[in-house]
Amino acid sequence: MALNWDRFQKFQRENPIPKFALDKASKNLKKNPKDPYLLTWKASALLKLSGRANEAQTILTGLSQLQPPITDLQLLSFIYSSVLDAIRQQHPGALAQVSVGTEALKAWQNAAKALSRRKAKLDLWSALFVAAMKEECWEDAKLATVQANKEGVESTFKKSMYYSRILASQLGAEQKIEIAKKANHDDPGSQIQLTVTLRQMQEAYGSSLKPTDEILQVSTMSDLHFMAAIYERQGRGKELLQLWADPPPAVKKIIDGAYWDFQKLKLKVAVDQGEWQLVNSTCSGLLDIVHSAGNPTDGDPSKARDNMFSVCTIYWTVWKNLMDAATHLYPGEEGSKKLWNLFKGISDTLPPRDKTTYRAFGLTRLSVEAYCGTPSLDSVFGFYCDCYRNPNCFRDLRRFVALLTPEDQRKFHGKISKHAQILGSRLKKEDASEDQVKVQEYTREWHQTEMTVLKFELLMIASLVTDPDVGVLEDFVQNALRLWGFQLDAEGTEDMCDSDSLLVALEALIRLFEITFHPKYLYQAATLMRYSLALDKQRRGKSMALLSTRLHLRLGLGSFAFEHYNHVQVKEMLHDNVAWVALARISQSHPHGATGSRSFSPDGELKKVITTIQRMEDKIDDLLYTDMQRFIYDKAFDLIELKQRLRTSLTKQFCIVERRRIARLTGVIVEPFPDLSLREHEDISDNCHWDAIPGFNHTISGAFGDYDFVRPVTKYSIYHFRTITDIVNGILFNETQGLAHFKSMPFARKYMKLHEAAEAEGSDEQKFFTFCEYRLIQRYWNPIACILHMVHPKEELAVIPLGSLEDVLNALFKELENDEKYFRQGCLDATDTSFERMPHLTEDVLNIMYGRLEIYRVLNRLVDYLRPISKQHNHPLHKHFDVSVCDRLAGFVKEIYRLQRLYVQAIIDRLSRTGVAHIRAQIFAGPTGAMIGELIADETLDWYSKEYCDSAIEALKGILKVQLV
Repeated sequence: MALNWDRFQKFQRENPIPKFALDKASKNLKKNPKDPYLLTWKASALLKLSGRANEAQTILTGLSQLQPPITDLQLLSFIYSSVLDAIRQQHPGALAQVSVGTEALKAWQNAAKALSRRKAKLDLWSALFVAAMKEECWEDAKLATVQANKEGVESTFKKSMYYSRILASQLGAEQKIEIAKKANHDDPGSQIQLTVTLRQMQEAYGSSLKPTDEILQVSTMSDLHFMAAIYERQGRGKELLQLWADPPPAVKKIIDGAYWDFQKLKLKVAVDQGEWQLVNSTCSGLLDIVHSAGNPTDGDPSKARDNMFSVCTIYWTVWKNLMDAATHLYPGEEGSKKLWNLFKGISDTLPPRDKTTYRAFGLTRLSVEAYCGTPSLDSVFGFYCDCYRNPNCFRDLRRFVALLTPEDQRKFHGKISKHAQILGSRLKKEDASEDQVKVQEYTREWHQTEMTVLKFELLMIASLVTDPDVGVLEDFVQNALRLWGFQLDAEGTEDMCDSDSLLVALEALIRLFEITFHPKYLYQAATLMRYSLALDKQRRGKSMALLSTRLHLRLGLGSFAFEHYNHVQVKEMLHDNVAWVALARISQSHPHGATGSRSFSPDGELKKVITTIQRMEDKIDDLLYTDMQRFIYDKAFDLIELKQRLRTSLTKQFCIVERRRIARLTGVIVEPFPDLSLREHEDISDNCHWDAIPGFNHTISGAFGDYDFVRPVTKYSIYHFRTITDIVNGILFNETQGLAHFKSMPFARKYMKLHEAAEAEGSDEQKFFTFCEYRLIQRYWNPIACILHMVHPKEELAVIPLGSLEDVLNALFKELENDEKYFRQGCLDATDTSFERMPHLTEDVLNIMYGRLEIYRVLNRLVDYLRPISKQHNHPLHKHFDVSVCDRLAGFVKEIYRLQRLYVQAIIDRLSRTGVAHIRAQIFAGPTGAMIGELIADETLDWYSKEYCDSAIEALKGILKVQLV
């Protein structure tokens, strides 16, 4: 052969541009027309060009007939994935392929015939197994296991091969059922396949195996978990529970050795199947074990305590499942009484509570009380008295305090406040002693108690009320900051820079902003955050740095946001979870980044997150896609699910969206959209930790989830970008040589189904977007899509019906008139020298500015697109797009663009003159600002004001960098 695998890879690296690669491959093929590496290279280049997938598939299919056959495993695997790529390009709406097809598999079968050694054949089928798994072609993976088994596998690998075949058969059948369901027909063959798969699993579980195959038998808890996964995926959990009720001797030995773990697994299956009688009896039996251990005559109290601790911690699911079973089995209060009597009977036999077990047991008691009705004030306060020293006391109790009546909540607050006062009095007495160690200990205890009281106070005045009182919240902020000041003085800045007393003050300030929309509260919160992070020399307050990042972005101060995001030093595995804090919608606020000492590149950060998620996926590949003999079948389902979540990650999707927007706004060539199948968009996985920002409301997470502060990115917004925003730009700016709208068809259908479903349910689509996004979609993107659809009626764009073309144009011109009036008036307002009319820079202002610029660029290009129609008098749309309409649209766009630039420049000039004084006034405003002035030196606040003003000016200058053309 003229080439080998290494030279093939080198050719690909040295010729990255498809057109040039195709020319070079074709030239070399004239000398070696049957070289499989050159043919594969040519096909690979064709796949990267628009509309040439059918040519590529013809070449790749021909490779399977080559003589002598291809035996290079790396080349065969590459051809395998390329054939599937060609199929998916030609059928972009197709779901996952169960197989690469008979023709492509001939290449592997011919290679097997050409190989003489058994090991070489096993390596061949192992390579097919891995290639098929990577592409999720589970029928081909099953075929590989069958063929390898025919060759003869060493006894040490027999079990792995057997279970791998069961897994591939199960997943292959699931794929066929899904495809048949989408096509609205049944697939009897897949049901037969599932039955065969189940029988193979039963044989491994029972004792029906031949003596030579006993190595295949279920022999570990991991095997039992695998067995449970197969049965549950087939919806046959009841049969599994019947099998487990009378296990063979080998399996019984496993169960006895890991009794509690097995019971936990059995409960999971029983709950999923709705076998509530079994759930009830199993849970009761487990609790009887705890009860009997505490029997006063022959029990062991210490063992009872240890068992109860386990049931209330790692096996707490026993209690939860028992509550669920009682709900399903017993009407009215009967279930509550039975559960309470059971709990009371056990608790009465336990030894006196101690510090090591009471927290776990107390939480269980409160949960049972909550299930039976409402937790009593005495129980809640009793738990507080035992656990107030624990930093998690508030997180433990908040959901139970939220269940108390308003009157009991006030009583509870009075009790814990009095308790804190008693501790404070004791501290004053100890201050006179000479034992400084004891004084410091009491000081820390008092501070911890006061912080816990503050958290509950915030819960009651802000989270559990619908209309919080501004004055009460401002008083609360002062009290919280006063305590923080005491902590800084008494316990040191390094230990207290991220104290919870500061955090509750910050949450209250953010809540005040949500109520009043006055930016002074955000500036005050940002100032406190910045001061706190400056004290954190060791950068230990990572959650506070995340809060500061979001806070400064909300104020439009991107340079500080990214400086503080760098403090977090996000671990590789967490980028998928927390990157949203800094990068969600960054293209609409800081697409150009920042320069100077706080320089950052948003595009660089977005690219880093995308590559990091892909690298994590590659690491899973290293674990999952080993050779067939060493395949970790017992972890495969979990690893496949994790890989799917990473591949369809919402974070990765919105980072791609942001990069494309940034490229357009900054005038950079837009990279081709990654080839993500419809399946990957249908199954977008939201792995974001929207509760990553700390908080103290009454939800389980306790984060800022209830506030506008977080602003999640939704799957729906990704669909809208992919089907409207991206495609409109792709067509008008010819970014993808006509491929964009062709590839959009399946996504457009999906988007429209979501829209129609929302309309049918009567739900409001606005909840899927921010206010700015939804406003621009309704007023501009949907009308523009309608116009393009009428110009290109054959293209399946996602179009929301808006009436006739005349109606659409009238609505569009009306919005443009409104924009022109807005910016014209804005230019006058920006020159107003009155201090009260100083315009405020916020994330919303930047979002609407950049969002409009994105639209004006599209409209400007749309004019060029419509000009030829205006000159073709016989064109069916000429009467709608005559010269006057095009001139009017072009005139509006250019004038509004000019006015927006004047408006932004006026704000910059205004900030340059009086911005520092204005921001300083915001920081010092009101009683909360006065308290900040007591904590932070004036010169520090002056410096912060100046730097905030500079950051705001830099953010606004970015708007002026966006060109209309």
